[in-house]
Amino acid sequence: MGPSDKPPTTLESELDKLVERAPKGEALYNPAYDKRFVIVNDPKQYNEKTGEYLPASAIGYEECEGQAGDNGWWFKDKFNMCSTSVVAVRHMELVNGVYVQIGTSYFDVTMIATSTPATQDIEFGFRMRFKDLDGRSNEGLISLNLGCNNADPLRTSTCSADSHTPAVGVGFTVQQWKTTYNGFPFGFTVRTSTTAVPQDKYKAELRGYFAYGFVLTGASTGAPPNSVTLKSTPLRCDSASYVYDVNGKCVFHAALSSLQMSASHADMGESASFIRDAQAGGPRIAPPGGKPVPGAYQGTPLTRLYKDYDDGKLIKASRRKIKRTCKEFFTSNYTKHPTNSNIKMECDEYPFATTYQNSAAVKPDSIWGYAVRPVSREHNGAAGRYYGAWMSRDRILDGDPFYVIITP
Repeated sequence: MGPSDKPPTTLESELDKLVERAPKGEALYNPAYDKRFVIVNDPKQYNEKTGEYLPASAIGYEECEGQAGDNGWWFKDKFNMCSTSVVAVRHMELVNGVYVQIGTSYFDVTMIATSTPATQDIEFGFRMRFKDLDGRSNEGLISLNLGCNNADPLRTSTCSADSHTPAVGVGFTVQQWKTTYNGFPFGFTVRTSTTAVPQDKYKAELRGYFAYGFVLTGASTGAPPNSVTLKSTPLRCDSASYVYDVNGKCVFHAALSSLQMSASHADMGESASFIRDAQAGGPRIAPPGGKPVPGAYQGTPLTRLYKDYDDGKLIKASRRKIKRTCKEFFTSNYTKHPTNSNIKMECDEYPFATTYQNSAAVKPDSIWGYAVRPVSREHNGAAGRYYGAWMSRDRILDGDPFYVIITP
């Protein structure tokens, strides 16, 4: 191999890079806006009788390896993600004061992560499969470490890792990685907490933003350790009380959520059809010929407006505005069904009132518009319950972005 122009890197330097590589500023709080990782809810997980979603299910190693593919990443949902990668660990020797690279070990690495229910903990699983040895190794050990740090200088947050078996930081020889621990699953629990946050409107939620990463360190004989960090994705934890914690209080917030609804659904199809037409700018919506609306897949997302943060009373103002618009374009009799007196109608709106893009936010100089249409009270109510349960289950906090996807 010969002399190396790349000196060994330490575990400490690699752990420091976690925060250096983390998103900064607004990108730290809402990395989902880059739209790289879009997830879509499965309507079959919604129980219409109870009005609740089924809890998210964890990822298995084989499931991850089948889904991640060339991209190397897969988000099953906001609470379960995984990554696959090929990692190279260099073997070094120190000869006459010069670092000499004598070989490189290659591993196929699979990492899975699951937010645990009702806690701010993340369960990490890690599996390495020996792939190849280029050159030779020595009697040194390759150890696995997990680093997790506060990624936001405006917050005081802690992140600690509890190891299972084998323990964090315990090293094994290349031969042991090839045999005893080849494909052996490692488990780690990461516990987070945030004790101080900026004096902003989300102070009570104690939102914390973290950077984590697995580090492989090759401790070579006669040379300083050499470390390499696996890729990671941002992590947000909070203690907000207006969303469920059945799937945990931590989310991988680089994933952009999407609400999926069916236009042919027996109980909420009218509302879904209206949203589909509003996004398409069809003729059967009002105001006619208006501006485009946000929220369609891969376009500009909507953002949640939670009532306790609605200082401008936009939600109530929006609901008053859409009733006026319905009366203007569908007459004051819009609450009556044209052919069936037993069906009561309500004025439906899109974007939703509980978004920062609702009708009250639409001004004469706005680039976006809004739409209204009378739909049956039953469909409007069922759609509202479905939407609310999804926001709570997916841990959509105030200001979080999301799409609305309408299927046939």
